[in-house]
Amino acid sequence: GDLPRAFRAPPDVSHRGPAGTVRYAVTVLRTGTCLGDRVGMARGFAERFRGLLGRSGLAEGEGLLLEGCASIHTCFMRFPLDLCFLDASSRILKMVEALGPWRAAACPGAVHVLELPAGVLSLRQVRAGDSLEVRRCA
Repeated sequence: GDLPRAFRAPPDVSHRGPAGTVRYAVTVLRTGTCLGDRVGMARGFAERFRGLLGRSGLAEGEGLLLEGCASIHTCFMRFPLDLCFLDASSRILKMVEALGPWRAAACPGAVHVLELPAGVLSLRQVRAGDSLEVRRCA
């Protein structure tokens, strides 16, 4: 599809989110700051729909990148999330901090959503307009 090279992976790789075996590191290009080094990827509808349901939280360094997504919900979630809505070039269009359970957020024009532990965006001084690098971890 239209995914930037950083989002593409070999077709034989399984992307099962944070519980899966494939992990990604996400870095803010402006500062070199790592937002997560154990970020899972959800590609298809079922993986995006499942998302982080059933988890009790995200540890530092964990996250989930939802591909092909411009909106999310936190129905049935047990913890708040920080969100980055990304365009096709991995630039942050919109940020939502500490979105609590039973809420929703959207961003017209976004093609991916990065879900992170609440507080990460403020702590790492991330700004809308920052570009992210997403790379597969060894």
